[in-house]
Amino acid sequence: MLSLICELRRTGSIPTLPLNVSISAIDFSPASLNHFAALLHKLSPWLASAGIVVELNLCHCDLTVLGDFSETLDGFFTHARERDVRRFLCVISAISGAKKEGVEPMIDSLKHAAAGLSHSKRSSTWLWVEPHVGKSWFTTLADAIQLTLKKIKHRFSPKGDSFSLTTDVPMLKDPPTRSFQWSDPHNGKSATSRVVVLAFKNR
Repeated sequence: MLSLICELRRTGSIPTLPLNVSISAIDFSPASLNHFAALLHKLSPWLASAGIVVELNLCHCDLTVLGDFSETLDGFFTHARERDVRRFLCVISAISGAKKEGVEPMIDSLKHAAAGLSHSKRSSTWLWVEPHVGKSWFTTLADAIQLTLKKIKHRFSPKGDSFSLTTDVPMLKDPPTRSFQWSDPHNGKSATSRVVVLAFKNR
C-alpha cells in the first residue's frame, strides 16, 4: 500500500505531502518479524524520497493467548494516544492456512482487536486478505469480525466444521475473488492466484 502511494506520487498522480506512518507488526514468529523489518529497511529511502516516513514497532505476540494480545493492544493504543493518532488501518492476511482448528484459538484476540478499533473516536478500517476459500467457516468468521467492528449485537460460536452466527442484519454472500499474477524468482515463471479481499470500517 505504501509502495502504491509512493509510485503514484512519483508519477505525479497524487500530491507529495508529508505522510507519517507508524506500523505495529504483530507475529508469533520472530524470524518473520525480522524479515519484515529487513524489507522495510530496504524500502525506507525510496519511501522517504516521496515524503513518506515510517516508524516500525515489532511485537512478538501469540494471538492464541488473549492476555498476551490484550497487553500488546494496550501498548499499541497508548503509543497512538501519545502521538494523537486517531486513524487506524488493521491489515491481516493468510491465517486461513492454519485451518479452522488453528484459527479458533485466535478468535478472542481477533474480536478483541475489532472491539478496540470500533471506538467512536477512532476512524478504523480492517483490511483482510486471504487465499480463495469459498463459502466456508472463514466467511462466517469474517462476518463476526465485521459485526464486532460495527458494534452490532450477534451470537457467535463453533458448530461442527464451521461456526454458528446469529444476528438481525444480512450477512456476507460469497465474497468476490480477485486474480493476480506473481513471479517466482527461483524458477523465473509466473503464476495466477486468487485472493479474497474484505474491507470493513467502523463507521
